[in-house]
Amino acid sequence: MPFERYADDAVCHCKSEAQAVALKQALQARMTEVGLALHPEKTRIVYCQDDERREDYPHVAFDFLGYTFRPRRSKNRWGKYFINFSPAISNKAAKGIRQRSRRWCWPLRSDKSLEDLSRMFNPIIQGWINYYGRYYKSALYPTPTPTGSPPGAVGHAEIQTPARTPKAGRALAASHCGKAA
Repeated sequence: MPFERYADDAVCHCKSEAQAVALKQALQARMTEVGLALHPEKTRIVYCQDDERREDYPHVAFDFLGYTFRPRRSKNRWGKYFINFSPAISNKAAKGIRQRSRRWCWPLRSDKSLEDLSRMFNPIIQGWINYYGRYYKSALYPTPTPTGSPPGAVGHAEIQTPARTPKAGRALAASHCGKAA
């Protein structure tokens, strides 16, 4: 049975629900023998729904290594759209990236030039894009909101570099980044 494993996480590929149920029971029995237990929320049978497999099941998506695997709309080489079970950046990973970017305190870096900022942060941002953009790259970029202003994205940051930030603005920016003004 083909499977992927990273540290203590694994994904096993089964051909039928019966095979998946038998595997889950065998894994639970083996873990009990050695004094371990399967994670009750992570260990589940997921139906890989696509254009050829259209049945309804309670679980049709899972997260693994920062990706969410679920049914997605794809386009073949002839331009025809179809539903494919494929990975894209997970919501948890995207949230972590946004939080890390906020910790960089962009408003407090008005003393830096765009070139300095790009030298500091481009390697990290490019690493995120290289890793999470390997599959379904468009999931990295936000969908514009009805007001036209997109929420934060992985590979995009709006950087304002005024000559001098007003004093009130500096205090607000400093309090946002956890520093005293």
